Amino acid sequence: GNFTRSDSVSDRLILGLNASGPLKLEDVK
Repeated sequence: GNFTRSDSVSDRLILGLNASGPLKLEDVK
């Protein structure tokens, strides 16, 4: 239930971070 929505957001963030760079990953946290 809740995880479903989180997964969608995480997927989008991961894609954006990968394109920008791994450093941003820490910023998101």
